[in-house]
Amino acid sequence: MFSLSALLTFSYWLEQRHGPLIWTSGVAVLIFRSELCLLLGPMLLLDLTTRRLLTVPFLKYAIPAGLLCLVTTLTIDSFFWKRLLWPEGEVFWFNTYKNQSHNYGTSPFLWYWYSALPRALGLSILLVPLGIALDKRLQVLVTPAFIFVAAYSILPHKELRFIIYVFPILNVAAARACHFLWEGRDKSTSRQLLAVGSALHLVGNVVFTTFLLTISANNYPGGVAVQKLHQIVPQDVNVSVHIDNFSAQTGVSRFTQLHDHWRYNKTEHLKAGGPELRSFTHLLVEGKSKYSYNLKHYTTSHQILTSVESFSHLSFNYQQFPPVKVF
Repeated sequence: MFSLSALLTFSYWLEQRHGPLIWTSGVAVLIFRSELCLLLGPMLLLDLTTRRLLTVPFLKYAIPAGLLCLVTTLTIDSFFWKRLLWPEGEVFWFNTYKNQSHNYGTSPFLWYWYSALPRALGLSILLVPLGIALDKRLQVLVTPAFIFVAAYSILPHKELRFIIYVFPILNVAAARACHFLWEGRDKSTSRQLLAVGSALHLVGNVVFTTFLLTISANNYPGGVAVQKLHQIVPQDVNVSVHIDNFSAQTGVSRFTQLHDHWRYNKTEHLKAGGPELRSFTHLLVEGKSKYSYNLKHYTTSHQILTSVESFSHLSFNYQQFPPVKVF
């Protein structure tokens, strides 16, 4: 839903329909994903500085849109959580102001540029610079996207899903390059080869995406672990299971909690070997292997029933076939 609101916002910006642009921006930022202010904000600022959008009309739309969106999310979320709550405000406070997102893992500053974007765009990333060079209008379009990725790179905790909104924008640049190469296919033999290459790169993207999808589909150790737990432990046994952060991020969800009389708990920051964890009959915990040192504290009160292996990274070696190895 929030991705749809972002796409609608992009289309309204391209069409210079500032009323719907501001309203959908309010919905996207205040209700769904607060970090979108780093992407949609530069778009609005660009129109304000170039006077395509004047201050008075901007305020005419922004004030009621902001108030209505804020009241809506406060009313609905506070009702369900039984306390005064603005979810995106808390997320922004925790991740940005308090800079606590690093508790969920960190990545290098340039990770989005050398890992996330190439994996998301596939071979199309090679055509993005050409598309931008061919059409100056695209420079205006992709600038907010690059600002967004650069700003988000400052936060130490990084995930591909955080920048998913820029993929359609960058694909527009790649599509412009494909159009240029295909339209010039009759000019020379070399242009014909380039045109064929631009078409075949789509096939390459399908193969690449299928490869990554296959790996990802088989890389949810938390989900497999809770599934194994349900298979090993009889259903009629009273079970209280603690689910650690890694398990929750890799497949354990409400949909995997099959038994109503079992107690599933995701309380964070419990000390390994402490009295709180000792009170649980079963634990889902992270370890590099079942012999990992970090499991030592857990084995004083619990025994290992089973383990689930997962992938951590890819390795490329062009002297072997296939040239890719999954670890």
